[in-house]
Amino acid sequence: MKERRPLGRYAVRVLLALLFGAHICASARAQSAKPTNVELIIDDSGSMAQKVEGGKKIDVAKQVLSGLIEDLPKDAQVAVRTYGRQHRSKDRDCSDMELLVPFGSNDSTRLLPGVDRLKPNGMTPIAASLQAAAKDFAGKEGQNNIIILLTDGEEDCSGDPCAVSKALHDAGIRLQINVIGFHVGADARNQLKCISDASGGKYYDAANAKQLKVAATEVTESIESKPAKKQGEPLYGEPIRGGDAYEKAVVLPTGKLFHLDHVQPKQAYDFFAVAVGSGQTIKVSIAAGPSNGSIGAIIASPKREKLNDVDIDGPRRNAELLHDVADQQDGTYYIMIGDPYYPQKLDDTFRVDLIDNYDANSGRDAGETEARAVEIRAGTYPHNYMSDADTMDVFKFKLDAGKTYSLRARPADPKATLQIQVVDSDGTELAQQSAPNPGAAAKVDGIRLAKSGAIYAKLSYYHYGTKGHYAFAFGEGDIESPPPPPQ
Repeated sequence: MKERRPLGRYAVRVLLALLFGAHICASARAQSAKPTNVELIIDDSGSMAQKVEGGKKIDVAKQVLSGLIEDLPKDAQVAVRTYGRQHRSKDRDCSDMELLVPFGSNDSTRLLPGVDRLKPNGMTPIAASLQAAAKDFAGKEGQNNIIILLTDGEEDCSGDPCAVSKALHDAGIRLQINVIGFHVGADARNQLKCISDASGGKYYDAANAKQLKVAATEVTESIESKPAKKQGEPLYGEPIRGGDAYEKAVVLPTGKLFHLDHVQPKQAYDFFAVAVGSGQTIKVSIAAGPSNGSIGAIIASPKREKLNDVDIDGPRRNAELLHDVADQQDGTYYIMIGDPYYPQKLDDTFRVDLIDNYDANSGRDAGETEARAVEIRAGTYPHNYMSDADTMDVFKFKLDAGKTYSLRARPADPKATLQIQVVDSDGTELAQQSAPNPGAAAKVDGIRLAKSGAIYAKLSYYHYGTKGHYAFAFGEGDIESPPPPPQ
């Protein structure tokens, strides 16, 4: 064994210098991680009582805000401010502003009670609210300071919110203001976009509940304190390479995030294959990375016919592509990843999910003819689906002679209408009934056969989108209507 020799003076000095340097670097890194402070300013003016697709604006906003708060960085300090809550519009009170929840930990139990108290009432003093919010950031100068403004209209108190936004950004506090315009007109949109642009923030437009959820997701993803995604990290998924033609398509696992392992030139695509069953929906999700990428996707049928496509251009944008597969349309579908206009970058991501929209727990889509009917027993079936690719579902029931049966069906979408037609095994119509109004249950009572046998219930779905979930129940006597399934 070699004898250990003591360190010389020079070696000791070098070691101490290295340790001290490492300490300095660690301290510098710690100091460079600036705290993040996010203040939500929520419009509670009278116009937020108006209805949009999905409900009243304020109710939709409350639901979305709970998810937005959940998605903010866990270590962020968060505050909630509002305007228009205390006095009615006719009072013309432009000082009606309130800090509902001061800065503190990102804890939904601390923040959401203030949001839940919102009730549309008064004016829209955006400029004054921004000035008041700036004072809430006192003592946080030089930190990562962000305002998220959610409003359904423009300034109506003679202020100039665009000028205020620029002044706050240029001041020592350097506020960044992100704005979500909820069901706004062209004039309001221009003013709100000016507010975000002047502060180095971003404007998000939302016309309904679904788009508001998307906007909320995008704005939280833009918060700078979230770690930037780096190529090769799990958030960017696994590298993969597809074929260069249908014949060379590579089988793509579903439910996993991927990025191409090569830079794809424009007007070129990687070909992937996915096995899809009847009653499933193909969902392709694409996202452009931070390097100003561009990505597109195409879904093609087993016959190699293009069904639909989508493409996006610009950093940190995302999009979805959906296709419903009905009875006897199952097979190998093709997903092409590329872009018709720009080269695709390595940090652009995609994934394919298969959503089960089976009818009556059968593991497939109910067909549109008696020969393709799903045979089931009496009971309640809460999860069924029709779309523009699947316009009728046929179910087969066996009836005992002399007994009376009823059928109830209800759509999830309050704007949709269901129709029921009942025929016997000879094709003779026994009953036909539509729901009395959209969203109501369609009912057929008194279904009866002199001899034991089978009947077929043919359900049709009518809506401007011709797509949606529905529930139905079948049984003896006067049965209860099923509750509407989730949309």
